[in-house]
Amino acid sequence: MKSPIPASAKWLLVVAAGIMSDAGCRDSAMPDVPTTTIAQSTTAASAGASVTTVDAGMVDAQELSAIDAYLSKSYYADADIIHSFQTRFGEQIDCIDFYAQHSVQFFAAQGMQIDPTAVPPQPPFPAGVSSPSVPPHLGFDGELDQSGNARQCPAGTVAATRPGVAEIEAAGGLAAFQQLKAHRAPPCGNTCAGVQSCFEHDCFLNAGQPSTTFEHVSGIQTQFSASLYGVLTYMPVYWPTVTNSTDQFGVPEHSVSQIWLQTGQCENWYNFSGTNQCPTGNGVQNQAVQSVEAGWFESGGTGAGAHEATLFAFITQDGYFRGNCFGGDGGSCCTQQNGQDSSCWVAATSPTYVLNQVFDASDYGGQPDDEMAVQVWNGSAHNPSYPGWWMWVNGSLVGWYPPNSFTWPASQPGGGTAGPMAYGPASYLQVGGEVYDVWPNGSHTSSAMGGGYAPPTFTYGWAGYDRNVNWMTAAGGYVSASLEFFDAPSCEDDYQVAGVCGLQSGYWKNNGGNSFGAYSSGFSGAPNNNWGEYFFFGGGEGQCKGGVWPCN
Repeated sequence: MKSPIPASAKWLLVVAAGIMSDAGCRDSAMPDVPTTTIAQSTTAASAGASVTTVDAGMVDAQELSAIDAYLSKSYYADADIIHSFQTRFGEQIDCIDFYAQHSVQFFAAQGMQIDPTAVPPQPPFPAGVSSPSVPPHLGFDGELDQSGNARQCPAGTVAATRPGVAEIEAAGGLAAFQQLKAHRAPPCGNTCAGVQSCFEHDCFLNAGQPSTTFEHVSGIQTQFSASLYGVLTYMPVYWPTVTNSTDQFGVPEHSVSQIWLQTGQCENWYNFSGTNQCPTGNGVQNQAVQSVEAGWFESGGTGAGAHEATLFAFITQDGYFRGNCFGGDGGSCCTQQNGQDSSCWVAATSPTYVLNQVFDASDYGGQPDDEMAVQVWNGSAHNPSYPGWWMWVNGSLVGWYPPNSFTWPASQPGGGTAGPMAYGPASYLQVGGEVYDVWPNGSHTSSAMGGGYAPPTFTYGWAGYDRNVNWMTAAGGYVSASLEFFDAPSCEDDYQVAGVCGLQSGYWKNNGGNSFGAYSSGFSGAPNNNWGEYFFFGGGEGQCKGGVWPCN
């Protein structure tokens, strides 16, 4: 998962769960909750957040008015809130009417009415596959929070989060928070001349020292002759070490465990340009990637939700150029360069989980791990039809991207027509981990992937993994994946560790060799014979080359 951010604005959206405004109407059937105005929310913070506190008197009235207007337009207004509660991690969750979602209003303005009841049943998990290990009360089950408010949204409402004034001001103010930059990349190749790998879309082969790298350990399924209408995988949730280092735009490092479902081949990264390097529109060669992605995300830095694993969904329409953003945040939509909205996430009513929600971390060596079952499916070809990409977590519907979310951007060639991901299928599936490394002072940082321990020495209870990886058919059935693992060329200094990509991701040395680390993969170590297609991944500071101990 990549975002074209570099912009503290958009990056903070994925972790904007800790500092919220919660004033507004109350559901008479629900316990009351203390109210907070937009201005007062400058000093509100979640239990685990480290956002700089901002005194309301230090933010001028014009800025507060602009923030209020921005939150109301892009997220939701105070008056939209029907009920609020806090999670066990202190996150503020607001329940708003389904039709108050910015995404639903956007589609309605296009003449597309979204019916909150016209949702598919969850495709049952495959027979014989063990259920995910989920901590008690992680979902919104009506348990009372610290203030006696039910952790559950009333019928007809959706769970939503939005950033507070403190978070926006900590990013440098509203203008900085909204900033959007883009990257581009040359066509793919198989050398280390700074090109995108032709096999692994997210892998860029760098010649020499990079300023930033996206580093991966992942397995890939390509089914160009079959029909990838979805994916199911089970992954453990960890809170790995992520440094507070930031790139030149103030974007912090991150660590992710996720799935990718994609069409196209070309991604825009690492070079700056005012035009899209990747061709958009249908029937073109080297087509811009369209992608839907989901899993857990941990950001470094000091923003709300930093250093905690949060649930996310992500979309790109145009090869990570302009039409991309994280889902959720009150149903907010991506904003194009021309100011037009697109790529809108719709949250499901009466949810068990919400995007940006913090998930429990697994205990090291624990049996079993705290898991997240991620299931994404397009029901367009099903009978009856359920168009869109639907996302379930642990069997509960979180929300979906309607087909219009994958319309090629109007400002680019081929714009205004439905792209290949609008109705599916995908042609490319990827599962695994990612770390965004900003290489401060020319050195690899200690940001960890998965559980922070590298396989094959460390496996269950220590490393990240994907188990029982299945791709899904149009009918909602399952086919066990056949994952392939990229072998980066030797000039990447990845030591040909299967699935590893990113300069020196297979092994690095810092401080004249006084510190070292590695990411790696492993293909044995499952606790039972019921894991189907699986692999382990991860690592970080202090891990050995290739993940094999003792270090040499």
